[in-house]
Parts: sequence; structure tokens; C-alpha cells
Amino acid sequence: MITTGDARSAGPMELVLGLHLLHLRESRQYTLDQVAERAARWLAVTSGDLEAMEAGHGTALRGLLGNGQGPALAWAYGARQREADDWQHCLRPTGGDPRQYADDSGPGYAHRYQLLEQRAQRVLFTASLAGGLPSALFSAGMREAMAPPGVRRRALAGEPRRLGARQKPVQGLSGQDCALCELYRGPLLDAPLHDEQVWEWEAHAGRARAAVLLQRPRQPGADAVTLLISEWAVVELSRAEAGPGQLRHLLDLAQRGALSVRVLPFQTPAQLMVSQVLVVVDGMALLTVHGGRGVTYTPARQDDFDPHLGAALPCDGSLLMLRRGAAQALPRPW
Repeated sequence: MITTGDARSAGPMELVLGLHLLHLRESRQYTLDQVAERAARWLAVTSGDLEAMEAGHGTALRGLLGNGQGPALAWAYGARQREADDWQHCLRPTGGDPRQYADDSGPGYAHRYQLLEQRAQRVLFTASLAGGLPSALFSAGMREAMAPPGVRRRALAGEPRRLGARQKPVQGLSGQDCALCELYRGPLLDAPLHDEQVWEWEAHAGRARAAVLLQRPRQPGADAVTLLISEWAVVELSRAEAGPGQLRHLLDLAQRGALSVRVLPFQTPAQLMVSQVLVVVDGMALLTVHGGRGVTYTPARQDDFDPHLGAALPCDGSLLMLRRGAAQALPRPW
């Protein structure tokens, strides 16, 4: 048996990697005892140790991976070398306390973040600019508009996209035969990664996030997702090529009860400086920043955005602004 420590000694990456382990076990329908039995040849772990690691408690998981035992752990969970190699990217020094800052730059970062968002009891998106809108909220037109030139050329020419292991859009979520896991292990993420590959991978993860978003109203204990968006971002969208359609998509999500929209007006001093996501999982709040080819996680407080929400327009006023933006009827702010 290994020493797992308590929840207070863990950091953001323990939670992120623990949820990845939990997902791997659920996908293969293993019990904790079965994983412990598979691991016994290389690792002295009990089912209790594994349960603590999956819950993000203690530092044992980071210790195992740091000691080079990632491949054995991956095999015990029915995974492959790619997962073990990928986990090492999460352990690279970030110049700070691992309990206070974590950077996931492994190729599987998009799926790991999607799993975190899927398990979260609360999700708050913030968009300071139109470009900061999360992919989980993209309309089909916006997703196409955000695609790299090569992908857009193929789409306009009617050529099929390279979807890796599957030849249809990913809709599957957690559970047996997870479609994102299938893509993750397929040729789509083979090195060296190009921008088009990264975009297609993130687009698949974005579709999975969108599917979870629509399911949240039916999940017990899960709050509706909130989008805190600046008035400037709404104005930008109202004048962008795919922006009015994107605003109509947000209105549709709000009508379905899957999204609560709050607009932060120009004149308030509590402005958004950067687009971030606040997720709360099992009482732990994390602030995430998506950029480049990875996700940065830092501990947060659940009330970090309360001043902004207090200064935002009420829901009815926010939806009215989105309707006016979709109709391109907003006055210029200058």
C-alpha cells in the first residue's frame, strides 16, 4: 500500500489526471479490485489507493508517474503507451508550486479538460472578446469560420475531413468505446502535429463538450452553464461573418435551459481582462485558460466572478442584447 496523503496536499493536476484514470476504468467497465489485481505485478497499490487517486486526493499519482511507473499504471487501466507518455507532459516543471499551478500540454489535453468539464457541478465561461468564446458554445458556422485555411478549403471543395479512426463526427461521451479515446489513440494525433490536426482534435472535443452541455439540465446536482460575456464581444459578434448565427445559437441554448447568459456592459468597472473558465468539481474550484496546444489550471474560489456577475445585466436584459446583436441592430460603441 502506498501513502496517498489527503486532499489538501493535492493540486489541480491530481484532479485532472485522476478523472482521466476514472474515465479509463469506466470505459473498460473494470472494478477497482480488477485494476489493482492487474497492477500487482509492478505496483504495490490497493483498490483504496486507486480510488483516492481517481478522486484527485494526495500526491501518490504524481509520485508514481514521476518514478517512471506510468506505463505500468496505464496497462493496469487497459490503456496504452500513448497515455503513459502523455501523462509525463503534465508533470513538467512550471516554475511554481504544483499545488498552485499546472500546465497540461500533452496531446490528450483536450479530452482531459472535456472530462473535467463533464464531471463539474458548476461551469462558468467568460468571454472578454468574441475570439474567446469557448468551443463548447460554437455554432456550426462559427466552427467553420474558426477553422485553419486548409480545413476550410477542403470543406468548401466538399472533400471529407480526416477524422482519424472514425469517419463521422464524434458524439460519444464517457462510457464504453469512448469515441474521443478512439481518436486519441488513432493516427489523428501522430507526431509531428500540425495546426490542422490540432484544430480537428479540438473540434471533436468541442462537439463532445457541446453534447454534455445539452445534457446538463437533466443531470441531478449539476447547475446550468453560465456564460459571462462582455458587451464588446457581443458587438464584435454582431459584425462578424458568422457572428449573428453564433448569437442565435446562444439564444437557442438559453431557450433550452442549457445556458444562462449574462452580459457585462461597457460602463461597469468590473471588466473581463482575459477569457477563462471556472469549473467546480467535488468542491474544488479551478480556473482554466485555454491557449495554443494546452490548458493551464490554477486553484480558484467559487465566488471569484461574483463582482462581475453582480455588475452584469440580468438574464432578460442580456438575452435582449443578444437578440439585437443577432439582428445587427446594436449601436456602434464609438
